[in-house]
Amino acid sequence: IKGITYSPTKIGQSPDKGTLVSWMYEDTNKNGKADGPYDSWVDKNRNNEQDPDEPAVGDFQLLKEMGINTIREYYQPFKPNKAVLRDMYGRYGIRVIMGNFLGKYTFGSGASWFQGTDYENPEHQKNMLESVRQMVMDLKDEPYILLWALGNENNYGVASNANKKPVAYFKFVNEVAKLIKSIDPNHPVAVCNGDTLFLDIFAKYCPDVDIFAANVYRGDYGFGSFWEQVRDAAGKPAFITEYGCPAFARHMSLAEAEEAQAGYHRGNWIDIEENMAGRKDGAGNALGGCSFEWI
Repeated sequence: IKGITYSPTKIGQSPDKGTLVSWMYEDTNKNGKADGPYDSWVDKNRNNEQDPDEPAVGDFQLLKEMGINTIREYYQPFKPNKAVLRDMYGRYGIRVIMGNFLGKYTFGSGASWFQGTDYENPEHQKNMLESVRQMVMDLKDEPYILLWALGNENNYGVASNANKKPVAYFKFVNEVAKLIKSIDPNHPVAVCNGDTLFLDIFAKYCPDVDIFAANVYRGDYGFGSFWEQVRDAAGKPAFITEYGCPAFARHMSLAEAEEAQAGYHRGNWIDIEENMAGRKDGAGNALGGCSFEWI
């Protein structure tokens, strides 16, 4: 997985203000093509305008040129545009890790933000299972689907009680994995954890989850003992659903900031490569990673 979280949000759009829209459908110039994937350009002189010598390239082409083969997306809150994703795969060879928030930020559970998703609440469970079922039924035969990812560091909490009731949460994750496999036996299922918090509980209660994936930010040296921890505790393959750092730093010049970002990403990717199967000294269970983020 040479992946990235792709979310080309325009300046001024915000989920908090209710102004966020789906990049798969946004067509500001009304030319029948999604803006980000097809109409973006490289602003070589950084004047924030498209000049005559800056033709439209499109993000999909830029992603392909940088070596990306996978993007990470969520089924919520906007239903995917299948035509756009089919074109992305067919013309650019990029596949999709499709996620369901599984109650994070209350997506799919039906809970209010202040109530939060309760993983012991039968009604919340029913709603989330139905949300996952709809996603898998809708997309299981799409050629661009690589795997299913459940949650987004739900174990940290935030409008859910997964951090307070981790056993209930991971038991439910396994129930969801079994549901997915009953509908779609052809794609693996991963959990998207926050680092290795509650890894021991995952290992005990999630035998039907194929992959342990996590958002991990530990520094420019890589991920430390992450790979060995997952191998020894759970015996599962693993990948990083989020890693990286921004190129914006007030205390640095643009050149210094971009080199610092490049160094961070370089160190992280070297660590991923060293722990893939077939390497002599690594853990042998790394499947790749998704940098965070294209925005």
